[in-house]
Amino acid sequence: MIATMRGFTRELRAGRDQPAPALPPVVRLAAYGAAGSLVESAFTSVRLSIHGGRPALSGPSTAWMFPIYGLALPLLEPIHDRIRSRPAWQRGAVYAAGIFAVEAAAGWLLRRATGNCPWDYSGRSPLSVAGLIRLDYAPFWALAGLGAERLHDVLAGGGRSATIPGRGPLAQW
Repeated sequence: MIATMRGFTRELRAGRDQPAPALPPVVRLAAYGAAGSLVESAFTSVRLSIHGGRPALSGPSTAWMFPIYGLALPLLEPIHDRIRSRPAWQRGAVYAAGIFAVEAAAGWLLRRATGNCPWDYSGRSPLSVAGLIRLDYAPFWALAGLGAERLHDVLAGGGRSATIPGRGPLAQW
């Protein structure tokens, strides 16, 4: 019995070292869309609570955001794979710039197709660019990108190898 338990324990340990298989692209796209929508709702709720002076548990969003956040699959994953070994501040700057580009392009396309941009920032901040992006959101977008790295590692099957060889998981931050 003890020998069987030791063998079972060894098998469990060996299994822990193996990364999970990558999820299919459609599942990863849905996961990024859902995660982005949830984080947006939470961010908006906190912002409304702070500015409104009372707790707000609503985070208005639009159905357009789900596929836009889903774009992390074809855009963020290859970038993350290429810059994985860079310091967090550099990766965060790359993500913020990339998210600004996607936000501006998507907002411009939606404005052309529907006549408005769901997140029109016009008049809300002196750091708004054409009402499509807010430069003061750069730190938030950098953090969102760094958080999405972890999601990518799990969804793409690299959850066990998410650290840089020779460095601990916290050294990347």
